[in-house]
Amino acid sequence: YYANSDIGLRLNEQILTISDNHKNLCKKLEINSKNYICITSRDENYLKSLDQKRNWDYHYYRNSDIDNLKNLALYAQKELKMDIVRIGSYPKKRIKWKSANNPKIIDYSFSQHKSPKNDIELIAGCNLFINNGGGPVAAAVAARREIITINHIPIRMSCGYIWGLWIPKLLKVPNSKKFLSFREIEKLKLAKALDFRDYLNANIEIFENEEDDILNALKDYFKIKNGLIKDEEKTILERYKEVRDETAYLYKNVSVKNDKDIISPSFLLRYPELLA
Repeated sequence: YYANSDIGLRLNEQILTISDNHKNLCKKLEINSKNYICITSRDENYLKSLDQKRNWDYHYYRNSDIDNLKNLALYAQKELKMDIVRIGSYPKKRIKWKSANNPKIIDYSFSQHKSPKNDIELIAGCNLFINNGGGPVAAAVAARREIITINHIPIRMSCGYIWGLWIPKLLKVPNSKKFLSFREIEKLKLAKALDFRDYLNANIEIFENEEDDILNALKDYFKIKNGLIKDEEKTILERYKEVRDETAYLYKNVSVKNDKDIISPSFLLRYPELLA
């Protein structure tokens, strides 16, 4: 995952590959072994399963709702003709929008085939890994999978996962009409805040990405990949890079190199206040 430590360079070579069992596993799950997306959504259940007596509330700000990935999954199934595999350890709830149609949407997390080994197999063999942080992304990075990170927080911690793009959670002062800009988040010292209490103490509300923003991030990913982004989108991405570069030197030990930091342009166009 990392070459040295959490502040080290990312791996430059693929060190994780599928095994001979991958094709057989996909056959059991009735998915196309060469054409599927893995999705996951972090919630509090996994940490609680590790130690129910420990108070894990300080991680609460990183959680998100799996149901906000519904539109993305349905679009990928219908328009991209790709299977969707929901992964995750001890998730809080099942997805109600799974589909047995071809291509399929399956809730592997509640499958009889669920195991740590199979988790790795599925991630290592997927065409695209969509996540909001947590341990599984390490496997995707090690396997050099394409990655989209949604609901990313804090904004200056490992934002661009090199082989994909990202969108952040949104922050707001209560009763404000606008979300905080990246500059305002930095001024509040929340750009690398890793404890939910930091946001509480700053009197800041945290908002998950909406279904449409997540779906548009997927569409942006393919537009960028295929060189189809418009001039307006190129312009706002350049503006974003300028804003990030202003204070990049302050975060050089905790963030990925800015030249690999790609954010969804549709997200910036919808929330222009982020670049104010």
